[in-house]
Amino acid sequence: MRPIILNLAIALTALMLMAMGPMPIQSSRHKPNLNSDGQSDVHLTAAELQKADRRGWGTRPIFSRLIEKHDRYQQVFEQWRKLVAIHAATLAGMVTSLPIAADLNKNTILKIFSQSTGCGDSLDYQDIFAAWENRWSGTWSNGVPQYHCWYSSSQFNDRWIQPVTISEFDFIELCYTETMINKGKADIAINVYCPKDGISGWVSKRQHGGLEIPHIGYRIDDTTLIWICQIKEPAKLFERGEEWLIFLERVNRTSQPHKYQIYGKCVTMNKHICREKDNNTAHAGNYYAIHN
Repeated sequence: MRPIILNLAIALTALMLMAMGPMPIQSSRHKPNLNSDGQSDVHLTAAELQKADRRGWGTRPIFSRLIEKHDRYQQVFEQWRKLVAIHAATLAGMVTSLPIAADLNKNTILKIFSQSTGCGDSLDYQDIFAAWENRWSGTWSNGVPQYHCWYSSSQFNDRWIQPVTISEFDFIELCYTETMINKGKADIAINVYCPKDGISGWVSKRQHGGLEIPHIGYRIDDTTLIWICQIKEPAKLFERGEEWLIFLERVNRTSQPHKYQIYGKCVTMNKHICREKDNNTAHAGNYYAIHN
């Protein structure tokens, strides 16, 4: 889901994206104001949020270019999955050592990492990202507020694609995405599921420079995903790198409000080695749902 050695600041910034996850200051009860920049309208209901994909987001140039960029990476994603399979046991151990993984079974994760698509048991794939469909507000581990909108997935031929907007300023509606990106106040992302290719995704980061973050994903259950990604400079997208980020993302739908947690690690990995980076610092975010 590059030959660049990232410093901690960039790594933390990039992690905030992924994930296709949220960012933000107060609890789920924080309700920002609508303004001329197109920041969120608090009157948008949960049902309207879920139907946002019907507004034609996939035809917006900024998203269609992101999908094209993702699709050009398909062979690279296949190579990444083969690499993960080689180190499945080590990576599974890293995941289960994270603070929110106490109830996860290492052998189950090992098995999923060894699969060609990494999707585990069958399910209604239209809803593969359904647990994350919401507005999420919380704070990343560096103290920066985050606002994420995860919309419902739309079908494009044999794929389901979910659009996501990310901001450190406010919730960003799809119709204002271009405006906010041009102001450097938003990032965009997609999460993709294809029965043949599995789960993948892409984040285009514009709030702190023009970084690209391709991902591959692994589904553990309806509310648990693992993402493995690299942070790339646009001119070096296809250069091979050994620095990776691995994230465990979970949604707790029994809490009030619903809670979305992300924990990640920096990893050095190639065909021969797989280890946590020296002085590795946990990257984490806790986000709360606006709509339950």
